[in-house]
Amino acid sequence: MVTHLREQATEDSSANGCCGTAHPMSPIFPASVPPISMKQQKAYLRAEMRRKRHDFCATLGAEAGQRILANFLTIAGGFGLGAGVAVAAYWPVGDEADVRPLLSHLHGMGAPCLLPVVDAAGKPLRFRRWNPGQRLDGGPLGTRQPAASAEQGIPSILLVPLLAFDRQGYRLGQGGGYYDRTLPLLRDRGRVEAVGVGYSCQEVETVPFGPTDARLDWVVTEETAFRTAYP
Repeated sequence: MVTHLREQATEDSSANGCCGTAHPMSPIFPASVPPISMKQQKAYLRAEMRRKRHDFCATLGAEAGQRILANFLTIAGGFGLGAGVAVAAYWPVGDEADVRPLLSHLHGMGAPCLLPVVDAAGKPLRFRRWNPGQRLDGGPLGTRQPAASAEQGIPSILLVPLLAFDRQGYRLGQGGGYYDRTLPLLRDRGRVEAVGVGYSCQEVETVPFGPTDARLDWVVTEETAFRTAYP
C-alpha cells in the first residue's frame, strides 16, 4: 500500500480530458519506508498535505476562488446545473479552497444553495439553505453552518472539500468520515454529482482507500476541472 502514496514527478493535466495546466507532484514516502497500515498511511498523508496546502496558499492570489468558479462552469453542463438544481457546498475553514465566489454565482443563477450541518460525530451530514448575507452559526472543528431555523434541502450536486485527491476519484478528508457516510445515502435516493474542490497541489498519484471511502465524480481546482474514473 505504500506505493499508493508515491506520486509521479509530474502529471499531464490534459491526459484525462481536463482543462488547465500541470502541477508538479513530489514524493510522499521515500522508497526505504517499510509497509505501514492504512490508518498510518492516511495520517501521514494528512499531515503532509496540510503542510503542502498551507505553503501553496501562501503563493496564491486573491483570485483563486474566481478561477475555481470559472473551471467549475466549464464542466457544469456535464451534470445539468441550472436554476432550481440544489447545490450543497461548504464554508471554507483555514486553507480549504474558497468556494464562496462559486456559491454567490450559483445563488445568482437561481440554484438553491445549501451548506452542511454536523449533528454529531459518526452521523451523516444534513443540509440547510444558505443565502448571501445570512448569519451562520459555529459548528464543530471551526465549521460554519446555517441556523436550525433555516430550510432543509437535499442536494443534486455536492461540493466536497478535501486534503488530497487522485484521478480515480478517491479523496482524503480530515478523517471524520462525514462525507463517506453522507454520499452513499444521497446516492441511494437518486443521482447526485460529487465534485471535489481543492488546489492543484493536492493531487497525488493514488489516495489510500478502503471499502467505505466514497469516490468523487468530478474534481475542480484553480488550474483544472475533470471527470474522474468513477463510476
